[in-house]
Amino acid sequence: MKIKIKILLYLFILFFVSCSTMKERQRIVSTTQKMTLNDSLVMEIHAIFTLDQGIRDTAVWDSKSKVVQSIDSVCFVRTIDFIKKYGWPTRELKGKYADYEPVSFAFVPVMLHHPNRMIEPEIHELLVKQVREGKLKAETVIIFFDKYWVFCKGKSLYNTGFKVFTRAKGVLKSDKELSDSLMRELGLDVLPDSVFVEQ
Repeated sequence: MKIKIKILLYLFILFFVSCSTMKERQRIVSTTQKMTLNDSLVMEIHAIFTLDQGIRDTAVWDSKSKVVQSIDSVCFVRTIDFIKKYGWPTRELKGKYADYEPVSFAFVPVMLHHPNRMIEPEIHELLVKQVREGKLKAETVIIFFDKYWVFCKGKSLYNTGFKVFTRAKGVLKSDKELSDSLMRELGLDVLPDSVFVEQ
């Protein structure tokens, strides 16, 4: 008799556990969400960031390598195409992935790897437009633009940290008019007189 009770008890527990497991499976299936357009865009952002940063792994990194240069070029073109279609990725676009590192940085590294492209009118205007639409911070864009001026022209016009790589270590007084116009273009206050230095 005791054995029958144990068997019945065992069967009841087995039945109860299997029913719970089935309910759990149904709950998982019923809460599975379909991929949204934003999910797809986040995947594209992540793919670009991963490719851009992955090629910089010390095991394969060689800045003069044609492969690295080609991949950098592909990442830049994909980034510009994305911005043209969807704008600079905002927190709203990134949604629940906004604080995930490869997504939160979005396209910043890609832009910084291409200072020579920042002077191109199409690129320059595209990024300025993103600032005016409130999708991209002006303080971020000046870093992209100033890297061009510092590394391609040997001078800073936006007074960013890149100025330490110039001979003057600041913005030249002779460039004040140009600097003022570039700052105003982005809706920023002009630089104070104290940052301008003699040649």
